[in-house]
Amino acid sequence: MRDYSRAQIDELTEYVKQYGAKGLAYLAIGADGEQRSTFAKFFSPEKTQALQVRLEAKPGDLLLFVADKPAIVYEALGRLRVYLAERLALADPQVLAFCWVIDFPFVNWNEESSAGSEPPPVYIPHARGRALAG
Repeated sequence: MRDYSRAQIDELTEYVKQYGAKGLAYLAIGADGEQRSTFAKFFSPEKTQALQVRLEAKPGDLLLFVADKPAIVYEALGRLRVYLAERLALADPQVLAFCWVIDFPFVNWNEESSAGSEPPPVYIPHARGRALAG
């Protein structure tokens, strides 16, 4: 993500807006350690440094953030991750890499900030399945 221009970041911002995000905050760390950010003026240098340490950021990294309801954040950043992987040729389209997910989030916070249960995707019944079982 080295040397992403402001225009390229603006393009990524427009991309995540398709998925409900209102914007995309970023912190770009140059090879020399110089920082460009949409939010650094609101953070002390110590907080910005702590953020870099927490995210294990190195020179040349571009950190991207969406702040919104969890469902919007997950959708926007998930789509952005896939988009960037394709755009930067980080994923080989000829390779299928399987994984076994064992810890699904069983609690989903709704808009009223209360917890609701959510079954793992493999347990969600389909209308066809119900018709066959009856």
